[in-house]
Amino acid sequence: GALRARFDALKDSLRSTFQKLQFVAVTADCWTRFHRCYLGVTVLWLDPTTLERKVAALDCRHMHGSVTFERLATTLEEIFNEFDLLGKITKVITDSGSNFVKAFRIYGEEEANDEDEENCQPVHLCSLIDSVEEGRHRLPPHHRCSAHTLNLIATVDAARAEAVDQEYSTIKQSVFTKCQKLWNKQDCPRK
Repeated sequence: GALRARFDALKDSLRSTFQKLQFVAVTADCWTRFHRCYLGVTVLWLDPTTLERKVAALDCRHMHGSVTFERLATTLEEIFNEFDLLGKITKVITDSGSNFVKAFRIYGEEEANDEDEENCQPVHLCSLIDSVEEGRHRLPPHHRCSAHTLNLIATVDAARAEAVDQEYSTIKQSVFTKCQKLWNKQDCPRK
């Protein structure tokens, strides 16, 4: 009904916007809630006229079964194709989850640098198309989220400090116990 019509209109509007753009960036994340896994994908771009930063959610998909690197690659490629974004994505930013990293390592484009461009040789397009594997995924270049990487570094360093400094360990345990109680209250509303 009406909800589907609004959804389709919004999707068409996004596609129309993306047709006018040269470049976009994408974020993707997987999470689990109540034993269900989800994949969320957003797109970011600069308005070509105002240079204002824009963002839109492309998809929030329930991922049934195990979320392998192959399934991530397939699903991301489907979403990118659905919005005709594949040639426009400069980077896909994800956390450092092993399946994201592997999907982009195996199926992601390598970033060209200036040295590569100087050594370019012309290639006959038909032979290039014939050489592409059937069914092989194509993913844009990947970038690991810097905030997530810094968080991982801090977590490892905190664990090391806890192992060698008893005072730090005691304070950390006290703070985390208080935080856990607050998080528990947030997740369980009063009856």
